[in-house]
Amino acid sequence: MSDFQCSANLSSHPTNRRLYEIDLLRAFSIFLILIHHMDNYTNFDVFIFLKPYCGIFGISLFVFLSGFSLFLHNDSFVSAHDYVSFYKKRLLRVFPLYLLSLSTFYFVFQVSSDGLNQNLFWWFVHALGVQMLIAPYIEPIFTLWFIGMILLFYLIYPILISNSMTVTKIMFNSLIIYLFLLAVHVTFNIIEVRFFMYYFIFILGITSCKLRGIKWQPSHYLICTIIFLVSFVFHFLNGAYSISEGQNTLDNLADISSNLAVLMAILLIILSISFSILFFKLAERSSKNLSGNLLRLTLSIAFASYAVYLFHRPFLSTFAFVLKDTFPIVADAVIYLIGIPILFILAYGIQKHSSHILNFYF
Repeated sequence: MSDFQCSANLSSHPTNRRLYEIDLLRAFSIFLILIHHMDNYTNFDVFIFLKPYCGIFGISLFVFLSGFSLFLHNDSFVSAHDYVSFYKKRLLRVFPLYLLSLSTFYFVFQVSSDGLNQNLFWWFVHALGVQMLIAPYIEPIFTLWFIGMILLFYLIYPILISNSMTVTKIMFNSLIIYLFLLAVHVTFNIIEVRFFMYYFIFILGITSCKLRGIKWQPSHYLICTIIFLVSFVFHFLNGAYSISEGQNTLDNLADISSNLAVLMAILLIILSISFSILFFKLAERSSKNLSGNLLRLTLSIAFASYAVYLFHRPFLSTFAFVLKDTFPIVADAVIYLIGIPILFILAYGIQKHSSHILNFYF
């Protein structure tokens, strides 16, 4: 399991309870990602107006939850053993299913179709998970670029919180690291731009976990909601400069040569940050009402979310190919009513089997 998928239990939490808000947001996030991609596999895009922002918000929540979960379970590093143990656990949670997913991408999109036409070195770089580090020399693969970004966050995480007993020190460390990596990006033309776009959302997840005992007042919700709505309206009205149909999320912000592009990039970061913290706080409140079958369903979806993310593109592509000669409306209905449930069932089984193997051997 990855840290944006693993269970969230915290014995030292003030309420001494499982943090169901993490599971709720994880389940919500994967549906946002699916909505963002469904137009690739259906004939009628019923989510056309939501599509661009679903991708941004879904990834933002995953990044936020990754930072939150990391600090939840790893809030200090004292010895060299702590560092080694941290990196070992992260690699074991991410790489087995990631490599399996990468192999399905290779078979479905390169061997069985002409969707990709890359050499073995390109695939080798992705197998190492360093595609986001050395981009643009290697163009990161669609969807799985996120794994490369998360691995970069894992790499810098221990440095972020080293000797950081307060939120102020965490923020100071994060700013220094950000400026250093930005200088590396400008000087050597490495590190993909989306890393910098989502960086502060990752930091927000860490600090939100650090401050999780603080209760929000109604005024806090109001201020955050206003910031979100204002930034959303401004971004939506100028969306042509930052989001365009057919391009990966944030890809066309890579060229930040104009002042308008810089402004839109900053606005998008504010929008994503306000969305992440607002929905996290709302999830904190609403998760208390989860019970019975609804709770079990939410936990199951959250548990399967990592595998769903990894495998939904090749699965839905294959599923849609099988239905390509079917009447469009019927094909779409089959994908939504049968294909999506099968995807979650298979992903749950893959994740559970993988977890059992890792727990047995490690």
